[in-house]
Amino acid sequence: MIKYMNSAFLASAERRDQIASPLPQVVLCGRSNVGKSSLINALGGSEKLARVSRTPGRTQLINQFVCDDKLLMLDLPGYGYAKIGRDKRKDWGKALPELLMDNPKLACALVLVDFRLPPQAIDVQMCEFLCECGAPYLVVGTKCDDVPRGKRHKQALELSYACKLTFMDQLIPTSARTGEGLDKLVRAMMASLAD
Repeated sequence: MIKYMNSAFLASAERRDQIASPLPQVVLCGRSNVGKSSLINALGGSEKLARVSRTPGRTQLINQFVCDDKLLMLDLPGYGYAKIGRDKRKDWGKALPELLMDNPKLACALVLVDFRLPPQAIDVQMCEFLCECGAPYLVVGTKCDDVPRGKRHKQALELSYACKLTFMDQLIPTSARTGEGLDKLVRAMMASLAD
């Protein structure tokens, strides 16, 4: 049985200095169509927390969600394909380092990757960036229910190697649809608060 996080939308922001909550932060980053909103809704046990869209790039601000009154989950705009202007893309490029570098409130970054696909260069670059920043991170494989069980271990190994993970438990395959892996992800997020 999945233990959902008691989650609520707090506010949206463009920059780190607009985030007023003193809670530790867990930052969600990933490509525009990787399923960040679906994962947020699944973690909170509600389809109405984050807006799910079929059009990549709908999230254009940093959306803040308070979870169990213990952490602030920050949903960043997706990187990669999105129909947005050059100025907005430049703003996003500034927001990311602000949140991930020299941020004393950062407990962990979650890099969401599509578990169905081979490692994508843009996701690997994000992991390399986090390593360079010294930011703690986990790789969250979304849509794992679409991968046959017999192929999951091989897929996990490929992603772990490409993303330069030290331990296999830094990769958590999940499914927003079936709830698979959500308990493990919540435990990992809560454990990051103690580090």
